[in-house]
Amino acid sequence: MRYAIQIVTDIGGSGRKEIKLADRRLVANDGKWSLQLDVGNTGERWLRPSVVAELYNGEGEYVGRFEGDRFRIYPGCSVRASIGLNSLPADKYSALIVLDSGDESVWGVRYHIEIK
Repeated sequence: MRYAIQIVTDIGGSGRKEIKLADRRLVANDGKWSLQLDVGNTGERWLRPSVVAELYNGEGEYVGRFEGDRFRIYPGCSVRASIGLNSLPADKYSALIVLDSGDESVWGVRYHIEIK
């Protein structure tokens, strides 16, 4: 058994907010797909972002908005976020990933994924 102590302080409005998306993977489970993202907090403040994926098919048509769970991420830590994509048909997709901390801090990235 291991123990850890974590000290969290309130530093007011100072400190920078930064997120780094380290890795991504498409995972299938019983015919349902999910997009897993490794999210690191490289800033100086804890964040609680929501994560959303907006998907577009190979023809550029909007497929839908898929939401993941909100999570708390402390500075210097990382989490694995998962976005359920349900049962998507085989195609190449463009995914716009948005992480929104609920204030002026919003991060985004575009990935291309293929479901075979």
